[in-house]
Amino acid sequence: MDGAARCILRGAVLRVARRLRRWMEIAHLCAEEMMRIGRKLLAAIAALACIAACTPAPAPADGGHARAPASPPASPRAAPVADAGAASEAEADTGRMARLEREVEALVHTEGCTAGQCRTAPVGSRPCGGPRAYVVYCAATTDSAALFAKLAELARAEDEYNRRNGMASTCEYRMPPGVAISAGRCTATAPSSPGPQ
Repeated sequence: MDGAARCILRGAVLRVARRLRRWMEIAHLCAEEMMRIGRKLLAAIAALACIAACTPAPAPADGGHARAPASPPASPRAAPVADAGAASEAEADTGRMARLEREVEALVHTEGCTAGQCRTAPVGSRPCGGPRAYVVYCAATTDSAALFAKLAELARAEDEYNRRNGMASTCEYRMPPGVAISAGRCTATAPSSPGPQ
């Protein structure tokens, strides 16, 4: 082989080597992109599995005790707290939530209603989302605006408490109870079922 042919062959080999190197770089980038997409897909599947686990669960019928919604989150005394400042802050939070709960109970009136005037309102905030309970009230004898303002304040306080303390809960949807009138008072009945959509 003469010098010119060798030079041409060497140039061809170098071009092929450069193309091969580019293809390998592209293949590496594609593999990284596939891994990134795979991680996102896995995260999406995990999120869907969590959502699928959220199933409707009936709120317990309270046997006519409509003015006693479920208690706020448990006191932080149940678990040891490393920081005394955090403990006093948690106690202040639970005290504030208990005070708001009492204020809600004071605003709720179940008496003096006729058919069609009984209502339910969501109480509190669960760590997984949604209300932790429902309160039954009479729209004719309850200041609904003041009640819902106080309920919103309670939900915000519980949501802050849950986030700050890393609280967790089950993720079922709690249906509001049905309502009925018994002896002139609004009472809770079995949870209302969702109608056809």
